[in-house]
Amino acid sequence: MDGEILETLWSHLNKVAGSTSAMSQGQRQEILDNFMNDSNWKKLIKSGIIYIFICMNVSDAFAVQSIIQRWKKAVIQREEMRSALDELTDRISEEWIEEWKELEERAMQERGDALKIYDIAETQGMLFILL
Repeated sequence: MDGEILETLWSHLNKVAGSTSAMSQGQRQEILDNFMNDSNWKKLIKSGIIYIFICMNVSDAFAVQSIIQRWKKAVIQREEMRSALDELTDRISEEWIEEWKELEERAMQERGDALKIYDIAETQGMLFILL
C-alpha cells in the first residue's frame, strides 16, 4: 500500500469530489488545484523536515516520511495482534488450526474460488468466517 503513495494522496480528493461534479471543467480544475496545493502545504508544515528537500525531490521526502510513520504504527499494531492471536490460538483445538493452515496454503496457491475461505458469512444473526 505504501508503495502506491500517489493513491493515498489522491484519496483526500474525495472530500471535494461531490462539490465539483456540477462545476465547469475550469472551475473544477481550479478547485482541485487549490485543494491539492493546500494539502501539500499542510504536509510540508507538518513534516518539519524541509531540509530533506535538498537531497530529495518533494514527493520522495513525503513518501519517506509517510512510510516511517506507518512503519512505527505497524510495529505497535503487530504486537497487539500477536497477543490477540496467541490468546485465540490457545482457545482453539490443534486440529482446527491445522485444517485452517491447509486451507490457507491451498488458497494462496490456487487463488480464485479457493480465496472464499476469507469471506465472512452472516447466519442467524451470528458472524462466521467461512473456513
